[in-house]
Amino acid sequence: MQDSLSRFQDHYLQILNSMPIEVCKFIRAKTTKQFKETAAHGKLFGQAFFGYRLHLKITDIGLIRNFILAPASEHDIRYSQPLLAEDQGGWTLADKGYRSQALHQTLWEQRKMYFHTSLIKIDKKTSPLPKQTIRKLTGKRRLIETVAGQLEQRFGIKSTFARDLWHLLNRITRKILSHTISILINIRMNTEPLKLRLFVN
Repeated sequence: MQDSLSRFQDHYLQILNSMPIEVCKFIRAKTTKQFKETAAHGKLFGQAFFGYRLHLKITDIGLIRNFILAPASEHDIRYSQPLLAEDQGGWTLADKGYRSQALHQTLWEQRKMYFHTSLIKIDKKTSPLPKQTIRKLTGKRRLIETVAGQLEQRFGIKSTFARDLWHLLNRITRKILSHTISILINIRMNTEPLKLRLFVN
């Protein structure tokens, strides 16, 4: 259903990022029996946690087009191409966690897709893009942080009540589907797509 509802949206410009899903407090990770076979230790801004990373792909209006729940220990780059699925052409923006020159080159050569990630100082000097374009892309990329914040604050996606992966994934899917339906209603009503306070407190 999620795929069917989001498929109509143009994917000329898409954005990738991941957010942590903690399944138990880090201090209890060694003794917990829940999620032992699939969850893993990861870090966010230097802070360790135990659980998963929810990788998201959104459009330039904030509509979620694809998502993957992965162990927290696995690198973001591993899920770039699975998230993009069969997409061809256009632009894809991502956080520096997805930064890879080899991936950038592969996506351009095989899909004619321009893959742009957050730039470090040396990249800014060698980038073929004008500084003004880079600033605009950076601002557009931050849209996915807004979507992640809505999933956390309005939909409680980080609150883990499930005791196994199947129920956790089912819960996450429902939250994402609810977010998608809210955006589609806004589009139908000719209001801002991400103005969700009309539907979710």
